[in-house]
Amino acid sequence: NQTQCNWLTNFETEMNGEGRILVRPSGTEPLVRVMVEAATDADAERYAQSIADVVEDKMGLDK
Repeated sequence: NQTQCNWLTNFETEMNGEGRILVRPSGTEPLVRVMVEAATDADAERYAQSIADVVEDKMGLDK
């Protein structure tokens, strides 16, 4: 749902065209996959963790 994913658009805007983000449910396991390409490995890890935190929050999961 586009309305529910505005937070994802915010991350993409922040990246300023320097990467891409894919968030999708796994087809074989009970989990959500977060894949990020960014200008640096550190940026990719930071974005991936931030996105994972939002997904966990939206799903009501405890860390």
